[in-house]
Amino acid sequence: MAHLELVGQNRLQDPEIGGLVADCRDVTDHWHAAEELRNSERQYRLLFHGNPNPMWVFDLETQAFWKSTKRPFNIMVIRVKNF
Repeated sequence: MAHLELVGQNRLQDPEIGGLVADCRDVTDHWHAAEELRNSERQYRLLFHGNPNPMWVFDLETQAFWKSTKRPFNIMVIRVKNF
């Protein structure tokens, strides 16, 4: 199945054209690449959240946490309570 993109312009007021202009292109490769990227992201998300080990994703420049599995926070709470 092909995926097409169509862009049209109304050029009726342009005396040199006097009509509608349409441009159609095949975006099948782009569509398949985007679908593969979504599937890959879904798989890594499942691996990340399903991992029993503590894991963090953070920005190296700002040291801000982007994501974390729940496990590190459970471990921290236990250690703080025992401290």
